[in-house]
Amino acid sequence: EAIFCTVPELMDDIRTSIARNESTSELMEMVKNTELLILDDLGAERVTSDFVPERLFMIVNARLLNKRQTIVTTNFISQSALIERLGDMSGQRIVSRLWEMCAWEVAQGEDRRLGGD
Repeated sequence: EAIFCTVPELMDDIRTSIARNESTSELMEMVKNTELLILDDLGAERVTSDFVPERLFMIVNARLLNKRQTIVTTNFISQSALIERLGDMSGQRIVSRLWEMCAWEVAQGEDRRLGGD
């Protein structure tokens, strides 16, 4: 069982559920408990309040505690840049947990969508 989602879309889906007075628990439980979660483009989401970092922390922390496989992609190469993007305190907590649970790999090269090799 696997779920692939972009972080901005996931956060938007959670916001929409809340705005419609729907329960977000089903969606949150799915992303917290699926065997494999692929979070694409971490850092591309809008961080205008504590909402996004709080939800990301809940997801990442639950996955760490339950030893669930997680793959994260981001355009932020340094941990410090990602921490700053997510908000210093929340970002520190999220990145710390990702650092513990993931093997970090840097893929460099031209963007193929922009005509690179």
